[in-house]
Amino acid sequence: MKTLEDLLPKLIKSTEDKKLTWIVSSTGFECHIGNQDVKTWAWFDEGSETNFVTVQLRAGPDFNPTILDSVTAGDFESNYNIVSSLHSAARRSAHNVDAIIENISDKLDKL
Repeated sequence: MKTLEDLLPKLIKSTEDKKLTWIVSSTGFECHIGNQDVKTWAWFDEGSETNFVTVQLRAGPDFNPTILDSVTAGDFESNYNIVSSLHSAARRSAHNVDAIIENISDKLDKL
């Protein structure tokens, strides 16, 4: 059986290759792929003092989506690096970090 976690490497690569564009959502970042959305957000649990990242595959309208699959990883879990790597790539895409860094670099070159 295929899971969302199986898709994470492809999602990361497609994001890094600029084939997927992420946007800022109310809680994190999301991208649209056909009729489905992938959404990711990071959060901190004060009780356990643990950082978590969640990724969901969703279908349907934004106001009432169906969650098709989900993965949550805490910073102590073996899959945390890949889940947080997708979150980081999504954040960089949504905020256009590569272009901002390139722009700053160009400005520094002209000093």
